[in-house]
Amino acid sequence: MNDNNKPGRGARYLWAGLFAGSLLAAGPAVAQDKVIVAHAAGINGQAVEMLLQEFTAETGMPVQGITFSDTNYGAKMQLVARAGNPAFDVALGLALDVYALTKPAKIYGPIDTSGWAPATLAAMRDAKLITEDYAVSQDTAALLVYSAKLTAGPSTWADFFDKTKFPGNRGMASGGLGVPINFEYAMIGSGVAPAKVNPIDYDAALKELSKLGGGLVLWDNAPKGIQDVVNGDTVMTWSYAPAALSAIKAGQAIKIAAPPGTAVARQIAVVMAKAPDGTKAANAFLAWWFKPETQVKYSEYTNYGIVVPSKAVLSKIPKDMSRYMPFSGPNPENFRLLDYGYYSATEPNGQSNLAEALGRWSRFRAQ
Repeated sequence: MNDNNKPGRGARYLWAGLFAGSLLAAGPAVAQDKVIVAHAAGINGQAVEMLLQEFTAETGMPVQGITFSDTNYGAKMQLVARAGNPAFDVALGLALDVYALTKPAKIYGPIDTSGWAPATLAAMRDAKLITEDYAVSQDTAALLVYSAKLTAGPSTWADFFDKTKFPGNRGMASGGLGVPINFEYAMIGSGVAPAKVNPIDYDAALKELSKLGGGLVLWDNAPKGIQDVVNGDTVMTWSYAPAALSAIKAGQAIKIAAPPGTAVARQIAVVMAKAPDGTKAANAFLAWWFKPETQVKYSEYTNYGIVVPSKAVLSKIPKDMSRYMPFSGPNPENFRLLDYGYYSATEPNGQSNLAEALGRWSRFRAQ
C-alpha cells in the first residue's frame, strides 16, 4: 500500500494542494487557434462542457470537447498508445491507473508551468499533485447510496452485501474504473481491513459478490445507478460523489454514507505529446483550467462532489456536503485513495493487475 493511501498523509496533501490552487497565475491572455479537450462523461463531463464555453469567452481560443464514458476512457487511451496519434490535445479526468498503463508509450507531453507562480508549483509538488507530465485535477469519492425508505441505513460496506439485514437488489458499476472499486468493496465487505485489500484475493471477492446472486444490477454511469435506487429497482448502490450529491440537491429519495474504506478515485489532467493543435495550445488551456476561479465554478457545477487543489474552492463547500468529500469533513479517516500503483503493476505473465481485474469481472458477469 502506498503511503499516499494513508488518511493522515492524504489529508496533508489535500490541504497543501488547496493552498497551492489559490496562487495560480492568471492564465492565457492571447488568442490562439483552437484546442480539443477530451473528458469523462456524467456530471463531471457536463461541468467541463459548460466551462469550455467560458474558456473561449475569456481567451478568444475556440475549444471543442470530446466525451469518453467511464467504460471506454481507458480503451480509448490505450488505442492512442498503440496508434500514437490522438484526436485531442488535452485529457481531463483521466484515471491514474490508465495513465500508468499508457505512459510507457510516451504519449504524454510535459506540462509547461512557466506561467504558473513559483509558490504554486512548490505547494503542488509538496502535495504530490503535479509531476512533469500530469497534474491532479480532482479526487472523487465512491459513496454508498441507499433508499430513503430504509428506516435504518447501512453504515459499513459489509452491510452492502448483507441481504438478510437489508433485503433487496444492489447496484454496482458495469465496467471501467468501477471494476476495481467493485472488487475492493467486496474485499472490505468480507472483513478485510481497507488498508489490506490489495493484492486482491479474487476468490474471496467473488465469493462475497456471489452473495448478491441475481440481485446485482449493473449501471454504465453513476446517475443511472442512482435512478435505479429511486425507482426501487435496487435498495442501495455505490456511486461517484458528483452524481450522488446532485441527486440530493435535486430532492431525489436517496441517502448517502461514506463508511470506513470508502474509495477515492484520483483523476488527472495531461497534455498529449502529439497534440494535433500543438502543446502550446494544450498548455494554455491547462493554465486556465487550474485557475482558482475556474476550479470554483467546476466544483459548483459538480455540486461539490469533488475535491480540487484550491483553497478558494474549499471555502465554497457547504458544510452539509463537505462531510461526504474525500479528506475533508469530520471523518477523513474513512476515505482512502485507490492504490493505482497496484493496478498498473505488471505481473510475471506480462498482464497488468487492472487487466486481471477486468478479466475476472468479465467472466463473473458471464456466469
